[in-house]
Amino acid sequence: MNANARKLELTEADLLGHAPEALECNQCAGAFCGLRAGRVYKGKALIMCSRKDEVKEVLAALSRR
Repeated sequence: MNANARKLELTEADLLGHAPEALECNQCAGAFCGLRAGRVYKGKALIMCSRKDEVKEVLAALSRR
């Protein structure tokens, strides 16, 4: 997998003012959900739910940088 570390590592500014807890996956679709987006925030895994509008904003901003 050719992953760019710059796009995987999130900073405070990348969260666009949202709390990390507001972006987290709720596991509503079970273990095999294809809507989860994993990133690293402050050295820890942050598994986000791409169904949430806030996460869509964050991921769109990441794709532009």
